[in-house]
Amino acid sequence: MKTSTRFVTAFVATLGLSFTALAKTPDGKPCILLLAGKPSHGPGEHEHNAGVKLFAKCLAQGAPDVVTKVHLDADWPNADELAQADTIVIYSDGQGGHVALQGDDRLPALAKEMNRGCGLVCVHYAVEPSFEATGWAGAQRGPDGKTPKVDLPPGRGSKGKGAPEFLEWLGGYFEQFWSVNPHWLADFNKLPTHPITSGVKPFSTTDEWYFFMRFREGMKGVTPILAAVAPPETMNRGEGDHAGNPDVRRSVLEEKKPQVVAWASERANGGRGFGFCGGHFHKGWGDNDQRKLVLNAILWTAKVAMPAGGVESKITDEDLAQNLDPKAPRKPAATPAPPAPAPANAAAKPIFTSPLVHDKPTEIKADLKGAKELFLAVTDGGDGFVADWADWIEPVLVKADGSKIKLTELKPKSAKVGFGQFGVNKNPRGAALKVGGQPVAFGFGAHAPSLAGFDLPEGVVGFEARGGVDNGGTDQGGGATVKFLVYTQNPGEAAIASEKSGAPVASADRYGLEKAKANMASFQTPTGLTASLFAAEPMIQNPTNIDIDHHGRIWAAECVNYRKFADLRPEGDRIVILEDTNGDGLADKETTFFQDPRLTNPLGICVLPGPGGAKKGTQVLVSAAPNLWLLTDTQGTDHADKAEIILNVSGNWNHDHQLHAFSFGMDGKLYFDMGNEARELKTPDGNLIIDVAGNRVTADRKPYQQGMVFRADFADGKLSNFETLAWDF
Repeated sequence: MKTSTRFVTAFVATLGLSFTALAKTPDGKPCILLLAGKPSHGPGEHEHNAGVKLFAKCLAQGAPDVVTKVHLDADWPNADELAQADTIVIYSDGQGGHVALQGDDRLPALAKEMNRGCGLVCVHYAVEPSFEATGWAGAQRGPDGKTPKVDLPPGRGSKGKGAPEFLEWLGGYFEQFWSVNPHWLADFNKLPTHPITSGVKPFSTTDEWYFFMRFREGMKGVTPILAAVAPPETMNRGEGDHAGNPDVRRSVLEEKKPQVVAWASERANGGRGFGFCGGHFHKGWGDNDQRKLVLNAILWTAKVAMPAGGVESKITDEDLAQNLDPKAPRKPAATPAPPAPAPANAAAKPIFTSPLVHDKPTEIKADLKGAKELFLAVTDGGDGFVADWADWIEPVLVKADGSKIKLTELKPKSAKVGFGQFGVNKNPRGAALKVGGQPVAFGFGAHAPSLAGFDLPEGVVGFEARGGVDNGGTDQGGGATVKFLVYTQNPGEAAIASEKSGAPVASADRYGLEKAKANMASFQTPTGLTASLFAAEPMIQNPTNIDIDHHGRIWAAECVNYRKFADLRPEGDRIVILEDTNGDGLADKETTFFQDPRLTNPLGICVLPGPGGAKKGTQVLVSAAPNLWLLTDTQGTDHADKAEIILNVSGNWNHDHQLHAFSFGMDGKLYFDMGNEARELKTPDGNLIIDVAGNRVTADRKPYQQGMVFRADFADGKLSNFETLAWDF
């Protein structure tokens, strides 16, 4: 039967569909248009130009029948190129840095192509349109005094330029004051059946995985592709435009819902969209499964037939290093020199000393008549300073006329804390003050031992406050006991030494050994066994495993960044060498062998001679879920000059039931184990380990489950011949 064009056009119009056909390249091949934003962030981050060039290289390998056209540095294609595109990929910053939102002509030009059914892929920050809050007059500052706290009606938030378009074209977008952008390790252990997941295996990567997107009502036409349960640490920040809100906190902390971080969408006119929230770190494209997923999505949105097993591509470290934007290395922010403290008076006596404070705050009152200075001190209470976070709650100066001045309005002239920073309206980690679960209206946050000095205004006759242990300490359980002291003269650091030592601690005692030795006096052992001190905080912090090398030096893995305290040490956990150089039985030298933010949850360490023997450096195996690291010192400098991941485990990475200790046996083989929160062993490129019995090393009960014990050969920096010795722990 012959059908008239007019009839077909009318039929399509009744469905509300566009009838504009996709334009083709001169040779008729499908066209992929790749648009990169301008450089931003630090080296290896938001590498938009290198990213789209890498996509083009990989598509040439795995989908040679498509044409790719690349535009760099926010360059916008002409109308002919836009009309030829079967899909448009945008990898750029969002908001004002978004490639499609610069100027007034780009968004309408993009709309024209979307209306004809062209596909759209947005990677990372490109899923975020500009921000414009409606129905809101004026920003109220949040607890940190900086972050705007916006009270928007339900369902209202970013309604700025591009928001309604992205909702239609992509199916969802990052909405300010609704969505969040923490860095976390997402474990994608289940993938849906969809063309985009063709040949993609479950994988896990650390990235700035945005989540809690604003999706179409009822997820109409939207299919989640990647979803993972976000750890509680993603909610550590306060509320703000990208940090958090009650809805997302409930979703993560109470409901523990899987958070969608990649999705596919379809439009009424046949157009397709794909949003991908990862891509902050350029190194992430080295993960074969992450890379394949995005390449597959590009073809799917272009309506190009998917190769069997997805888009195959191979890249090297050299490929990842190509085309990176020239960026200066990140430098730590310059810290102004602290003001010189007042001269110490060792004979100074406190005018107020609190009782031991643990779970209940104490009242503090001191007479300041005739005083010119005020010094606030916190001691550890005599039981060590672990978790001793102290808050000076609502401190005020009382004047002769009865009026009061908030002490937080005065700038300290000197401040010293045992950990973190002396916080004004913040705790030592920079979070809001909280005691007994209740917020503190204003005050100072410190960590014992602490001493802060102030110059007093004229007419001050008294000081009032309350002293309590911040939730940053009590939430860690156990100790957290402190004493609050008030002085009118600078007593010096000796005044805040541990009371249990019975004597001032010399300022040269850099590592607090004298305090620690005093604490050891109460350490009890069975008859015939003696325990003595070797090292103390802060020389070594929270060691989880040790090994001893052929020089008799102790090597330790530190696990400070753990669970809800994952950001206590921004520079990352470390592998440290401790030495006793004068033979007195106490460590007096520490050397950081390796430290990196990627060293997560280190639980095991095994120190071995270097590839050239004991005289030529060192090899160190460190189990730090989700990875097994091989750290190599090739020069004998006691610093790792090579760090590589040689094994991967999936599962709940931030858990002590994970990949554990490694040790060589008498048979020359390497023995190691993992707990029940580890799920499987994989090579760094994502391939599942097959042991010598021919079984897949995965906890799927076919036959292995729960914790497992292994034996393997280790040579030339590689593991092989895996044996599963036992399981079900």
